[in-house]
Amino acid sequence: MLYHSCGRSFPWRHNMEDLAQKWKTLSLTETEDTRVDLSRDKKKLDFVLATKFFTRRSLNIERYDGSVPVQYLCFDRTSFCIQIHNLPFSLLMITVVISIGEKIGTVTKLKDVGEMKRGSFIRVHVEVDISKPLCRERKISWDQNSEGWATFQYKRLPNICY
Repeated sequence: MLYHSCGRSFPWRHNMEDLAQKWKTLSLTETEDTRVDLSRDKKKLDFVLATKFFTRRSLNIERYDGSVPVQYLCFDRTSFCIQIHNLPFSLLMITVVISIGEKIGTVTKLKDVGEMKRGSFIRVHVEVDISKPLCRERKISWDQNSEGWATFQYKRLPNICY
């Protein structure tokens, strides 16, 4: 059995042996010992996404019901907290956050509106297609004569491809 990562195939057995060895040496402090419940309870079988699992590599886990052949499963989306910088103070509004966030991906959560009014950037959670390059900046215009570049900083960016 093989699995694909960033266009390369890796032998499943070799990687499982590596993971088993690393698991034996793992020890957690009380603060690190937060558990993810992957029980068989039907109510709890929603989409599960875990980042920073052992390392900074992103790990996408999804419930599989057997209705689709395994080779057609696609784990190409993950959620990021993104800071949007270089906007004029007058544009630090929810409508602008949603509009810019939708250019990056699907907006899933907004930060506190009051927090936006005090800073030099806005923050938004966006579900991004990670099969494409991450967007680092976008040209925006806010009236007929004014335009500039909004830059994006992805917080706690995991290693997606190495």
